[in-house]
Amino acid sequence: MTTATLPASCYAHPASPATVECGRCYRPICSTCAFESPAGSFCADCMLAGPTVDQRRGALMLGIASVACFGIIFFAFAFGFLAPSAGIVPRSAITPMWTALSLLGFGLTLTGVATGLVGREKGKHSGALLATIGLVANGLLLLLLLLFAVMGSRMKN
Repeated sequence: MTTATLPASCYAHPASPATVECGRCYRPICSTCAFESPAGSFCADCMLAGPTVDQRRGALMLGIASVACFGIIFFAFAFGFLAPSAGIVPRSAITPMWTALSLLGFGLTLTGVATGLVGREKGKHSGALLATIGLVANGLLLLLLLLFAVMGSRMKN
């Protein structure tokens, strides 16, 4: 609902014109009733009620997915470093293995960044910190992977 289609008055103050609608219950509210937050404008009832269970669950699940992507990449690269020295992977398979791990790492890192961004956006309503942690961890890992890719391409030349 835009300000052009808002009812003429605030739900709590019929004499005051509505300037915005609540971001949670969509009731029209005046500037006196509006509580501004990074997630938008809210009426007093919704501000006191806090985030819904679905909002908290959604942000938490996206945060878990983002951190899980980072964990999978970490263990995949740990395997890549330890497997050749332990004799698990033959020397002839090291280059294809690292190519596969690099592609897996790049894909999972992008997935981790994307889920972290979406979870962080949803977390504005619920205050979920896990998505932000996953976003930062995957973002740093993405920068590290890109740095290794650039260094590797320069070493071949």
